[in-house]
Amino acid sequence: MANAFIREDEDPDYDIIISSNSVVIYLDLRGKEIVYDKVNIKTDGNKIYVTDSSANRLIKIIPLPAKVDPLTLTYKYKNGIFILQGNKIN
Repeated sequence: MANAFIREDEDPDYDIIISSNSVVIYLDLRGKEIVYDKVNIKTDGNKIYVTDSSANRLIKIIPLPAKVDPLTLTYKYKNGIFILQGNKIN
């Protein structure tokens, strides 16, 4: 399967790329008035939950187009963009 790009028209803050083995999400949090090193990102496999621990608030819930193994979710931050990646469960 070739990589598939999913454009989320309802929410311009993120884009999703799906390959045969993984799901990659580009999440743009610039302008959200958050402390980037206080952001927590977790998944239950079906959705990703982004929270701000310094303000104790939920920032975003991202529904996933494919089930992701919660133990494989990784993320990094660069210039206001979070890059999240997890392995698909087949």
